[in-house]
Amino acid sequence: MGIPFNQAMVRRALEHHVGMLDRDPEPLPYNAVAAQEVAGGYDNDAMVMTIDDTGSGLVLEVLIRPEIRKSAEMELPADHAPFPMGLLPRDEYVITEGAFTGQRGFFTRDASGYHRYSAQDAIDLVKIRTLAEAGVPLARERVVRLRAGNALFLSAEAAALLDRLREIGVSERGVRMEREVWVLMQAVAPDEAAVWLADKTESLADPEFQQIYLGYDEAFDWSPDDPRLPAPATRAAAWMSSRPEMPLVDPEITSLAMSAAGASSPAWNRMAGL
Repeated sequence: MGIPFNQAMVRRALEHHVGMLDRDPEPLPYNAVAAQEVAGGYDNDAMVMTIDDTGSGLVLEVLIRPEIRKSAEMELPADHAPFPMGLLPRDEYVITEGAFTGQRGFFTRDASGYHRYSAQDAIDLVKIRTLAEAGVPLARERVVRLRAGNALFLSAEAAALLDRLREIGVSERGVRMEREVWVLMQAVAPDEAAVWLADKTESLADPEFQQIYLGYDEAFDWSPDDPRLPAPATRAAAWMSSRPEMPLVDPEITSLAMSAAGASSPAWNRMAGL
């Protein structure tokens, strides 16, 4: 019975104990014009996605890229069979049948009006798979995330690191970027992630590194021409020169993780080149 059974049990508990009625949204009636607008192939650094128009409905297939499977140091979950889906208002969609019934998502559009997927979808896929394997009803993902915090998608060590960042005064934007990076890194390169995580945790015990981290966090929104940028960049380079080399991670995975987390800005790019 799996996820649908668990979903029914949670919904019954919410209704009985909290008085909350939770229902899957009703998809819009099939519309051939709207279906053709979203039908087709989508891809990003981690996934290949296909939306097929059957003439009476839409079907979504999501496949992890072979190169991502090959480079992962743990066995990633098997790809699922395609899911029937329906469109909702405001560029949203909902899975209407199968193990992920009720899971919602949305399309984004570029400046030309075309639908696009971003690297953030890779993060979402890892989270969805984690929830599914844990038997959590996916329609209740938001409730679960609010109650479980970081613990559901991260190791205890990574969750503790995020707590430490908040303690020293890192912005919520900075904490979020760290969280998203570790979600993906621990899923696809767990051995390297463990070494990097231990090193970063140790580094945060150093007051000098704390100040460097806070300096970069503050500089995120600065102009790339800001005259203050060289000082924190030079300070960071001096500190890094005394650190041991860390194990290498597939650069494609690293790029994906950083992109999905939004871990770049014009100011940071300028600092990297100083």
